[in-house]
Amino acid sequence: ANTARYETVARANEAESTARDQEIAQTSNALAAALTPLGEAEWKQYFGDVGSAPDLPSDMAAILDGPCPFWPDKQVKDTHLLVLIPATVGGVPFTLNQLGELIKHPKNGGHSTKYSFYGDSVKAQIGEQSPPRSYWLLMTRDVLPESQNKSYAAQKELVAGYASGGSVPYELPSVLEVATAI
Repeated sequence: ANTARYETVARANEAESTARDQEIAQTSNALAAALTPLGEAEWKQYFGDVGSAPDLPSDMAAILDGPCPFWPDKQVKDTHLLVLIPATVGGVPFTLNQLGELIKHPKNGGHSTKYSFYGDSVKAQIGEQSPPRSYWLLMTRDVLPESQNKSYAAQKELVAGYASGGSVPYELPSVLEVATAI
């Protein structure tokens, strides 16, 4: 009798935990949708199918509602962009070269644009690099305080200092990530 009761309680706790996890995921996804300038739906509308977006981390709502480590008087949701970086767009590997073409000819009334400078050496070095999987990028909307006019090494050290003191593992974004987010 005790075993049956234990199993019933365990199943009830498991169901409660699953329901709570689903509620947290829904809250995170709803909050993210409100703050995401370029998520799965926007990619499909303006550029092409990117497949299913990965789930957001279960603590994304808490991260977005938390204090920004760079601008402590603001929340992360006010200082960051949440952007889907797809592995493919329309079945083609997503690269800096492909993004350059996609933004010239967006679909469904999207505004066209182009890179202001995209040199041949950059195209040759990183233009065809593609992420192995889709993922979410959380990136600041603005350059970090005290990072302008600093060497790459100094900027990397600055970001590492913020990363070591916080709960979010910050690192410098790649060229593809920056170009996609802006």
